[in-house]
Amino acid sequence: MMKVFLQRLFKFAAYAAAGVVILLAIAVGLFRLFLPRLPEYQDEIKDWASAAIGMQVEFSGMDARWGLSGPELKFYGAELIHPGSQTRLLVAQEVGVGVSLMRLLRDRTLVVDTVTIRNTSIELRQLDDGSWQIQGAAPGDLFPAAPVDAGNIGSIDVIGVNIEIQLIRPGDEQPTFFHVSRMQVRNDDMRIALDADIRLPEHIGSQMTLSATQILAGDQRSWNILLEADDLELVGVSELLPDERYRFSSGRGDLDLALAYMNERIVSATANIDFENVAFGAGPAFDISARFDVNNDIDGWLVAVDELRMTTPDGDWPRSSLRLETSIDHDGNVVMLDASASYFNLSDIELPMYWLSDEHRQILDELRPDGIIRNLQLTLSDMDTDTLRFSVAVDLEEVGFSARDKIPGIRGFSGSLRADHASGLLEIDANYMSLSLPRWLNEPVDIDAASGTVIWRRSGERTTILSDSISIRNSVFESNSDIEIVIDGANSPVIDLASTWSIDDIAAAKRYIPQTILKPKLYNWLQNALVSGQIPRGTTQFHGPLDKFPFDGGEGRMLIEASVRNTVLQYSPLFPPAEISELEVLLENTRLFTDSNRSINRGNAVVDAVVEIVDLRRPILTIRSYSTGTLETVRDFSANSPIGKVFGGQLDRVTVSGDASISMDLMVPILDWRSFEFTARILSNNGSLAIEGLDAPITE
Repeated sequence: MMKVFLQRLFKFAAYAAAGVVILLAIAVGLFRLFLPRLPEYQDEIKDWASAAIGMQVEFSGMDARWGLSGPELKFYGAELIHPGSQTRLLVAQEVGVGVSLMRLLRDRTLVVDTVTIRNTSIELRQLDDGSWQIQGAAPGDLFPAAPVDAGNIGSIDVIGVNIEIQLIRPGDEQPTFFHVSRMQVRNDDMRIALDADIRLPEHIGSQMTLSATQILAGDQRSWNILLEADDLELVGVSELLPDERYRFSSGRGDLDLALAYMNERIVSATANIDFENVAFGAGPAFDISARFDVNNDIDGWLVAVDELRMTTPDGDWPRSSLRLETSIDHDGNVVMLDASASYFNLSDIELPMYWLSDEHRQILDELRPDGIIRNLQLTLSDMDTDTLRFSVAVDLEEVGFSARDKIPGIRGFSGSLRADHASGLLEIDANYMSLSLPRWLNEPVDIDAASGTVIWRRSGERTTILSDSISIRNSVFESNSDIEIVIDGANSPVIDLASTWSIDDIAAAKRYIPQTILKPKLYNWLQNALVSGQIPRGTTQFHGPLDKFPFDGGEGRMLIEASVRNTVLQYSPLFPPAEISELEVLLENTRLFTDSNRSINRGNAVVDAVVEIVDLRRPILTIRSYSTGTLETVRDFSANSPIGKVFGGQLDRVTVSGDASISMDLMVPILDWRSFEFTARILSNNGSLAIEGLDAPITE
């Protein structure tokens, strides 16, 4: 049974093949009969071609041959002339027209299915107003519609071989030449498809392959475009851009691009890039490879970067991804934004600075951001309302920026942030951090380690910020703080702070005294008075509304208590410095006070001197002290203080012995320290005094 079926199938195939051979033989015979009489139909062929395409067709000679796909006509010295303006739109050395063999045999109709154009050039010119002309005509006027009586010309494949495209832009002294080695356009009822191989100018690249397809079905015509370019020179490519700001100064690599174009806009695009030594303007060079995806529809747009690898002056990026997506309303306003980044080096923001406006370049140049962002997730919603909602999660590594205007600067901050419009959590874990507070301090505060947690929550108009043991340490000081800040509407923040701290080196720590909030003379007095020493333990308490400080009406309280050790205090340039072995001091609001202390002053021991500045806003230093020593130490102290002037500067002629004590009351206006007042009473025990020039000493 199977054998009989195969025999019948073989016979059918043989008969069909024989029929095809007979038809081809008839066609070849007819073509041979037609070929010698071809010149007699030259004028009719011109008229038919002109009517078919709606343009005047001229040629100097013609020929015919039988090709692989059927009969072909060759036109030499062919020209296409616009019927209205008589502008010569195309001049080709050779144009070949292929005739559909099947239509010729089946319908006995001359139907063109292939047009091949060889050795021609096309001028593409940009005008001063930004519009374009092709061969001296606007693109819309280039090819008029074929007349209705042109007949059925069918679906035509147009093939171009060895085509030179001349690009001329405003200001060009000579054209830029693109050589199309082969181009093919396929056209039917459903689509138009174009494929082209292009050799680029040397200053732009080497080779480019272009494929474009227009879907004709439906009301909305769309283009799908594929482009593959090798060894692109970004300098040459950017010279084709109209805006000189978006120019590259170096860069070379490969580009694969796919995009969809509809309704006069790009609706989607995908690009794979691999470029080396890329630079914008005078900026640093870098290498980059990545895949870019762009979607643009009526509801919003999306930009995604995947498989991103970069090598910059600041180091190598790991394989990373970036994403930015928006939603828009009917008026085109952005109402929601989503952003994500697996990795981003903030230092590399400077790479495209040349492309930014002068204002934005200045801001970035002043801020100089740096550091690493990881695992960023950011959402902004209700952006078209007064109640913006947000959600953010990010890990930070040594992030920083410079101080600008009233914004403090920070460098080397590490930690993580989780926050939304109602609450947030900031975890701090930083080493070698630096704070810049130019409104208060003349130099940055270097921090060796910082850790802790900051939490905040919002309820209505009220925001509460809480910290859990914020620890800060460097070579000079160490502190541990708990803080609560309540911000209620437009009211001043209410602060509740408790802190313990220590200072290893008072001389180094005094640079952290805020200069701008103190009167210059008080600041200078503190800088001169704090010579050396340590504070092994200190505490700070602050409670009250910030705008009421220093709480003259009892609205709050600030209390700083410190245990000072091994400190040298130069309280007045006119008096010898005090060598303090221990001192308990407190600062309450604006009052500085101590009555528990031990010190040595030029050999005189002082215990529990009462030292006070009642109001630091009007700083007047008062000291009530009782010191013990010998008459020699008292004489030495007196000789090196204003007391010596009471004796007319003659204390150097005095020789003393025995024990003594001195009680002194001193008042020094710090803002005018030369206008001091003092009283001193010296008591001796078994003392003697000898004055140079007098024979007998004075004894007690």
